[in-house]
Amino acid sequence: MLLPHYQQQVGPVINCLESCGDLQSDNVRLNYTCIDRYENTSDVDNSLIRSNARVGLVNLGNTCYMNSVVQALAMTKQFCTEVLLKQIDAPPFSEVQQLLALLIHSRRPELTPRAVLASTRPPGFAPGYQQDSSEFLSYLLDRLHEQEKKLLHAVQPHNVPSLPAANNGGGGSTATNTSKTLVQKTFEGQLSVGCLCAVCNSSNHTTEAFRSLDLSFPDDSELSQAAGDDGAHSVQKLLDYFCSSEKLVGENQYFCDRCQQLRDCERSVTVTAPPQNLILTIKHFRYDQTRNLRAKLMNKILHNEDISLTVTDAAGHCRQLHYRNYAVVVHYGTSMDSGHYYTYAQDGTGTWFKFNDNYVTECTTSELQNIPSPNTPYILFYQLVTNGEPEATQTTATGAGQTIGSSYGENDCRGGGGGGGMHGNFPALNELPTRLQEFVRDDNLLYHREVQEQRDKKASKMPLLSFGGSGGNRRQSDDYDDPPPSSCGSKWLQSSNNFIF
Repeated sequence: MLLPHYQQQVGPVINCLESCGDLQSDNVRLNYTCIDRYENTSDVDNSLIRSNARVGLVNLGNTCYMNSVVQALAMTKQFCTEVLLKQIDAPPFSEVQQLLALLIHSRRPELTPRAVLASTRPPGFAPGYQQDSSEFLSYLLDRLHEQEKKLLHAVQPHNVPSLPAANNGGGGSTATNTSKTLVQKTFEGQLSVGCLCAVCNSSNHTTEAFRSLDLSFPDDSELSQAAGDDGAHSVQKLLDYFCSSEKLVGENQYFCDRCQQLRDCERSVTVTAPPQNLILTIKHFRYDQTRNLRAKLMNKILHNEDISLTVTDAAGHCRQLHYRNYAVVVHYGTSMDSGHYYTYAQDGTGTWFKFNDNYVTECTTSELQNIPSPNTPYILFYQLVTNGEPEATQTTATGAGQTIGSSYGENDCRGGGGGGGMHGNFPALNELPTRLQEFVRDDNLLYHREVQEQRDKKASKMPLLSFGGSGGNRRQSDDYDDPPPSSCGSKWLQSSNNFIF
């Protein structure tokens, strides 16, 4: 055969180069691994593509704000399961559904989510510009909620009155559990905000639902007291500060209904119905009038893997609930209008990963706890735990998370090049709606043919000696994708995969 003959000819050259240490630099290096690679023709997945620990998302030009949020939502077991098992075949729900199915069951190392971007981009988000990932998350959840709510309203009998929801931690809606949307069941809680007038001592209480709590840093006068010895603010202390009472005076006075004028008051916030999954957004950004931009506060954050939340019922009884962190969206940069977003998250097995657009690497919680400035945790996702374990997700599927075959067969669903499917409570491929099963299987077969065609095309040509790199299997270290400024991800567009979702 031509290939072994070629390898025999260049063998002495390779041996000579290997013995020359000066030639083994990054700038002058022989890519001889491609020769051995073609001999193992059965190893399709690892021979021609870059390997990823999990399926990544290609940056389409400053779309890291979307990629980071989508990966965090994909790791939210209850949300992901609810989305995948819904029989809703209309955008944007169906497009998000397909993307989540591929993130779990695709064999590709990366996906290009153009359709999801087009259908979920907020109206004020100009293409090609850096945007706020928290605003995108809020808009995405609202779109999914409104779409499902319309469908629920259409099928719900109008002569059956809705009953108040039980205060069992499922959310803050007054709808019955069967009429709640998946967004309500997954992320929604309820707050009670009270204001006590300092003059007439009258109080006013309002109740509102929430999907995220915005945590602010204490004022300068309280900063040193709230921070730790090293000047760091723990997530738990910021949450406690959010729930603590504050005095509204001066320009922040409250309009008292009894006094019929602005008065000083004491404002308190209590959680009356906790969410199953708690989203915390740390308000790092403040508007700088002198520079006319949203500047970033460089306060150090101490990551808490476990936090507690005080919940007060209608009778005034308090109880402590515990939450465990499973995903963090990190912002890199000095301004909200620039920088880069990426995500740390754990899958159903408890293994942590770093999702940096289309590059996904396995990591540990210690890396998250020691990220250097200007990397700062921005959006944190916590799951309610009972008896020390995350609360089980209620689904209508049976046998979720069962092991499925790993070959290219009828039951194939686990990823090869993309790092494999997830375990835990995520639905298996054969539990998804039929249209989703066919969608994933068809794309996995298409990807297999693409890799096969690429391998055959390369094998039909004589391998060339290349200098200055290690070829297509370049090592995916955490330093490979340097966090870029406002044009994050744009330089990687030329190397994106052929599959445009």
